Amino acid sequence: MQTLKNTRIILVAASLALCCSCKKEHIDSLSVSLTEMRFSANETSAKTATVTTKADWYASPSVSWLSVAQDGKTLSVTPTSLNNEDSERSAMVIVAAGNAEPVLISVTQAKTQVSLSATPTTLSFGANETAPKSVTVTSNAQIWSAISTDAWISCEQEDNRVLIAPTGINTAPSERSGTVMVRAGNATPINITVTQGAAVIAHSLSVSPTSITFGANETTAGTATVTTNAPTWNASTTASWLSLVQQGNLLRITPTSVNTSTSQRSATITVTAGNANPVAMQVTQSGTGTSSTLNFNDIVNSTYSATGTPAGGVANPAPGSWSGILYTYPADSYYAITNWANLANYPLWVDFEDGKLYLDNYSIVKTEGDMDYYYVVGYLEGTTFTSKPSSYKYEVTYNRTTRTLDFTGTIDGRVAQVAIRSVNRNTQQGLVYSDTILSNAKFVLTPTGSAPISAPAPGTRSIAPPRKSGKVLSTDSTYTQCTP
Repeated sequence: MQTLKNTRIILVAASLALCCSCKKEHIDSLSVSLTEMRFSANETSAKTATVTTKADWYASPSVSWLSVAQDGKTLSVTPTSLNNEDSERSAMVIVAAGNAEPVLISVTQAKTQVSLSATPTTLSFGANETAPKSVTVTSNAQIWSAISTDAWISCEQEDNRVLIAPTGINTAPSERSGTVMVRAGNATPINITVTQGAAVIAHSLSVSPTSITFGANETTAGTATVTTNAPTWNASTTASWLSLVQQGNLLRITPTSVNTSTSQRSATITVTAGNANPVAMQVTQSGTGTSSTLNFNDIVNSTYSATGTPAGGVANPAPGSWSGILYTYPADSYYAITNWANLANYPLWVDFEDGKLYLDNYSIVKTEGDMDYYYVVGYLEGTTFTSKPSSYKYEVTYNRTTRTLDFTGTIDGRVAQVAIRSVNRNTQQGLVYSDTILSNAKFVLTPTGSAPISAPAPGTRSIAPPRKSGKVLSTDSTYTQCTP
């Protein structure tokens, strides 16, 4: 019985031991409603999560820019500052409760978008200018920088501005440019363009000639030479009748048309080069009408007939038909007009000299016995004719439009007359033929050929004795009008 009793005791003990060895360990539960939180760069307000557990719990951030707070089952997570970094930042919040598996909450905060502006973004300096100029910089970043990319540009930050200046004068003949770069955080950098003018070089400019004259019918180019140390030069005019062409250092000037006006026309050409004083060129083109200056090229090297009648003046002789021819060669250029007022034996000569035409009042036109005959110019008062001396130059004008030789004019305020004077070589007595005194005489020249004519040898005339052999008249002379 005792043995059974002991056995029962052992069985009970074993049973109790077996029951004790089969009891399990208790494990705490833990859950969090949010396991990820995102904050903007400027966000500093809390985000919350609900923590579910029967055990005591706590939360801990992994970085200093996060704070956590517990209130019952509520967990609050708050960024302690803005994110001023160039990139997003992240952290972890660890939530633990008893022997439960900890829960990790992932927290991120976006990067801050930095703003940046600069005014102005261009700076210009003179060649000799080295004083600094200011650029204002505005940014939400706590730190910004300015860096020059060129050695000749200095820059210095001061408060909210950058001071920029050339380090010295520009001695080069061309402008130079460079850049100052302003940066702040992740903002787009701003480039400030800096220029410094070219060194000031005194330019010289000369033009030769400074005046050009064209004939009324002349449309060939005239040339002027331009001399300058400037890299370029320019010529301009407001005259529509002129064409300007620049070729190297030459300026070619061409009338684009003949001048059909009876008046001379003129224009100014302005030549400029660098900083040199402009040079003004004067260009004129003669009118096609009466002009004191004759472009002999208009009528030279052609044969002409000359026809016309005297207008006004004495009634005798009756108007006649005149004819003439142009002679020209280097030593002597003149018109020989025959049959003046039906006086076939008295050719009229008109000399070309210094661009003008003059009545020949010195050459003998006829010799007969002891008498020499030549034309004189003067004026008639009653029956007295007063002639001018041989040195007197009576200009004969030429109208390019009508091709008219015009003898009209005044002498000493009186109507000019052209007459024939006869002088006795022995007595030196002279007469003026009344029937050859003409006023307002005009000849119309009509081209009859374009080939050069054969001029007489120098010193002779084909229709008269040698020139310049007449008696020189040194003073005004008076003659009584007579009839031959």
